[in-house]
Amino acid sequence: MVNAGFGNHEGGSDVIRFRPSKSPLSILFYDGELTYTIVNGDTTLILTEHHIKTNKLITTKYKKAVNKQPDDRLDFGMNYLVNKGIIGGKYLCIDSTGHQSNVMFTNDGRVTALANFKTYFISTDIGGEPMNNLDGIIFERIDKTRQFFTFNINADTLKLYDTYANTDSTEYIVGRLKYRLVKKK
Repeated sequence: MVNAGFGNHEGGSDVIRFRPSKSPLSILFYDGELTYTIVNGDTTLILTEHHIKTNKLITTKYKKAVNKQPDDRLDFGMNYLVNKGIIGGKYLCIDSTGHQSNVMFTNDGRVTALANFKTYFISTDIGGEPMNNLDGIIFERIDKTRQFFTFNINADTLKLYDTYANTDSTEYIVGRLKYRLVKKK
C-alpha cells in the first residue's frame, strides 16, 4: 500500500503488486509498468501506460523531490519543488506602510520576519471550484489562523495583494498591495 496523489487534486492510497513486467527493472502497474532510473544520485520513477483510445504509449516521469517527508503530508514533495522554483529565498520586504524588513522563505514552507506568519504554501489545487481564480499563497500564523493573498512575480519582485470576494462569492478580486518583496542575489 502506498500513498498517492491523483491529478494534483485528490489524494489517497493504492496497492502496488510486485509482479515482473517485460524488463527485469520494471513491475506491472494497472495497464502499464513502473520502472526507475538513477542518474547522478537523482531518482526518477517512470510510469508507462497504454492509452486505449489512441493506442499509444504514454510515459510520465516523476523526479524524486525530497529524501524524507512528514508522514501526514502527501503534498510535501510537490510543495517543496514549487517553493524552491517560485518563492524560496531571501527578500527585502517593503510593506504597505513603508516598513522594511529582511524576509526568508524556505523551500520546506517556513517564513521568517513577515508579519506574524510562520509557514506558507502556494495553492496548487487548480480545479474549477469557486474562489479559485487567482494565483494564491496561503500563510499560517503562529495561532494557526490562515491568510490568503494573491501574488504576482515580475523578474526579482514578488508582490502580495489582499483579496476579497465578489458579490456572489464565486471569485476573488485583487485588493491593495500589501507587501512588495525584492529577491536578494
